[in-house]
Amino acid sequence: VRLRIATLKQYFSISDIKRLVQLEPGLVGGTRNPRTGRSLTISSSRKEANANDMSEIFSLLRNELKATDEDILKMSSHYQGIFLESADRVRSQVEFLLHGQVGKGLGLLLRRGLSTRKAETESEAQEIVRQRTLDLLVGCPALIISKNLVPALNYLQSIGCEVYDIGRIAYRRPQLLQFEVESLKSKVDYLSKQLDMSEGNLPGNTTCASRTVLDVMATVPDTFTLSLQGNLDVKFRYFREDLGFNTTELQSIFGSRPQILCLNLENNVIPKIDYLMTPIEEGGAGLTIEELRRVILCHPEGVRTSLELRIKPRCQAAIKRGFKIPDDLPHNFLTMSEPRWSKVVLSENIKKKDVNSKTKK
Repeated sequence: VRLRIATLKQYFSISDIKRLVQLEPGLVGGTRNPRTGRSLTISSSRKEANANDMSEIFSLLRNELKATDEDILKMSSHYQGIFLESADRVRSQVEFLLHGQVGKGLGLLLRRGLSTRKAETESEAQEIVRQRTLDLLVGCPALIISKNLVPALNYLQSIGCEVYDIGRIAYRRPQLLQFEVESLKSKVDYLSKQLDMSEGNLPGNTTCASRTVLDVMATVPDTFTLSLQGNLDVKFRYFREDLGFNTTELQSIFGSRPQILCLNLENNVIPKIDYLMTPIEEGGAGLTIEELRRVILCHPEGVRTSLELRIKPRCQAAIKRGFKIPDDLPHNFLTMSEPRWSKVVLSENIKKKDVNSKTKK
């Protein structure tokens, strides 16, 4: 116990150690709760930290990843179990992340002008990969000991994910790499069926997923954290049955803006649709179902704009000036910038006034 506490004291303050031990008593084993003073009892089936392994893990994180004490504290706060593992296992997993598909994929991403593709030297490229792998583990330290990491990566490769795709997934939602293969496969199969008309890409006919599904996964991996029955299926049925979109149209909508799948249907999407289709005399935008479908198909991003801050103000301004929505407006009237919107509305308004004045004369 003294060795474990001495190891922790090399990196953390006493207050930080107390907080960590409250979260994970196994870090010090048979000791007293620093808050209550009572003896901690640990189940025989529960792991306790080994002082030598702890010391090696700290050294590994510092030497291989150049983690600072603050980085290590953040990792410890997010997941204390990292220091209950053997140093050999942690070392193996860190090297796998650093030098394998995850590290290479993270390095390929262009972030703040940096990418291994633009690196002028090998050492510069290695530094980019090291820093991004460290950032990944600070945010999701459980990856270091995840048993699902290798199977998940193997599965992603088998369905056509390239190294760059894996980097995008790891950067945006690293927790996805901890999912069991069956969980990933069920979502891939479902989305393939919903978004891809090609029989060759449907589940059972090939091991590869469509590029559309892979783009959804890499662009918005949060989609794969949503339940099938209670979330995704309800959304697809709404867009198919209530709004009348076919598979090709859904592929266009969700393929270009997969973020829509993560919007709350009841509280976000439906209120916007209801407003757009409510008659003008009742305070809505007065669109027919066909006009609504055209607006969404032309610019799906409009579904993500704010109802109160963007959709209502622009529709009300257009109606006030006598425009018919959407025929008299640009297809991207919901997504264009405020300066462009003001310019378009004013210029069109002037033209209409000119025409009306000439008619009266």
